[in-house]
Formats: sequence, C-alpha cells, structure tokens
Amino acid sequence: ATPVFDGATEEEIAELLELAGAQTNGQTVLFDGRTGDAFHEDVTVGIMYMLKLHHLVDDKIH
Repeated sequence: ATPVFDGATEEEIAELLELAGAQTNGQTVLFDGRTGDAFHEDVTVGIMYMLKLHHLVDDKIH
C-alpha cells in the first residue's frame, strides 16, 4: 500500500491550500446547523483513515 502523503511536504500542502483559497493551517469556520451561528474556534475537517482489526480472540480459539 502507498502512504497517503508519500513525498508531499508540509510546505507543498500549505501552498496548495493557499491556491485553493483555504487557510494554510487546514482549518475552516463551521456553522451550527440549528442556529446558523459560527463556532468560536476554527475546526479541522477531513477524512480519518482507520484500519479494522481482523484477528479477534474468538477466531483464535481452537
């Protein structure tokens, strides 16, 4: 498997974020869906990669 950011530096990512009109720290303003008010702090939004543990204890009992 190839790492997600294989070879990309932090500076390159910050430059691409700036070209896209986003903040270079990768955070953005989120709004409350009920009131429409902006949250007080900027939030990082993205995809989290998770792996599932396939070898469970029940599968190892002979």
